[in-house]
Amino acid sequence: MNPRGTPSLLLILIGVLRLNAAQGGSMGATADSRVSGLGGGPIPPYPSNTGGWNVIYYTYSNKGGVMGLPVVISGGWDLQAFTANWDMPLFDSDHFNLLIDRLRRAKGKYEVVEVDGNQFRLPGYKPGGYYAFLNENLNIWINPSLNPTLKAQIHSVGVHRYGVDVLQDIVRGVVRFFGGVPEGDFKLFRQDFFVDLHVDEISVKPENVLSRAKKIRVVHDPLLRVETLGVGTRGKETVFCRMYDKRKEMEETKKYWYQAILDEKPLYEKERPVWRVEFEIGGLYLRQLDLRGWEKLKEQEGHLLDHLFHKTVRLVHPNFDDSNKSKNPLLPEWQVIQKWIAEQYPGWSFILQRGAKVRTLEQLKKSKQEQLIDAILAYRAVRQLLGDEEKHIQGSIESLSYMTRIPFGYERLEKKKSRLLVVDKLKNDGCSDEVGE
Repeated sequence: MNPRGTPSLLLILIGVLRLNAAQGGSMGATADSRVSGLGGGPIPPYPSNTGGWNVIYYTYSNKGGVMGLPVVISGGWDLQAFTANWDMPLFDSDHFNLLIDRLRRAKGKYEVVEVDGNQFRLPGYKPGGYYAFLNENLNIWINPSLNPTLKAQIHSVGVHRYGVDVLQDIVRGVVRFFGGVPEGDFKLFRQDFFVDLHVDEISVKPENVLSRAKKIRVVHDPLLRVETLGVGTRGKETVFCRMYDKRKEMEETKKYWYQAILDEKPLYEKERPVWRVEFEIGGLYLRQLDLRGWEKLKEQEGHLLDHLFHKTVRLVHPNFDDSNKSKNPLLPEWQVIQKWIAEQYPGWSFILQRGAKVRTLEQLKKSKQEQLIDAILAYRAVRQLLGDEEKHIQGSIESLSYMTRIPFGYERLEKKKSRLLVVDKLKNDGCSDEVGE
């Protein structure tokens, strides 16, 4: 102690050394060894998609997580809309209308009915011949015509509370209630997929987006009531991606139910921002990928997500290479999403291509002219079966030239005439089946 009663610098240093020794550490302890006390473990450098490494310095939260490092909280299927195929052996439109009236009277309220143990609001007849059965979790529209049809939309709140399969069973129950028999798979005309992640601020700027979409812009969404980054256009034949502040959207739209969903997620932290990446996939787009049926989509969902997050949309650093944006490294938040997709669906590496028609590699290598030559050679192999060889050979060549849109040096004939010259002769000779192969 010095004369003033305060500890000397030497005594302070000795005390610090003793405290550090008692904790089993050293003055030169690394950041990774300090992290292990929080349960987080050492954090390796994060790989970039260019073969290098993005080394980032982090601070640590009270849960042992990393403040600043993007973390996927949850993800999965969201809003779903589909049509149902059904056989109606007992269905009658008059009987249907009588049932609706009876349901209304039994409940005592004009607006609310109970169908197969589930309550629905029934606003009445709608344009297009549909009766709407409305519920907080799903909507069902039934058209009691000669060919009765059913459409349904499962809301986001229903998906998160009960799951898609449970609500689809309710739709099947409604079909049976009105004398129908569900048949086959549900045909999707809209399917959403979402990923929620912790990130301090996602790079929602058009210059960070790598996509073939023509429209990439930041807009104020009137439904979400927040500013969103939209990639693509909404429609049956397209896939539309949007990114926005999920916490702000919950506050603006009063979706307090989703806060309870987030509280159940083990990686959710109330102090950190929540951003959402959401894909809205049209039914015709799914049909082009041969994934319009719900059961088939579940079997191939790893393929689809690989296609969406690796080929359709990516977030990259904008200022590395202006000439070829695809070479720019991915932003950390997109790397984390891709890593999460790979962990959820291991083994998926095949990237889907638009177009349900599949061709072999040899077929893709052949040009149209090569295919034309192959067809002519195959035709000449059976030309002995024809009477007037030169006349019909010329007709067949002109027909093949028309179909492949490649001029072949002969005078062009009309489409119908050129086909009839060959097809009629082959039918008369009884060899049409062999030539078509």
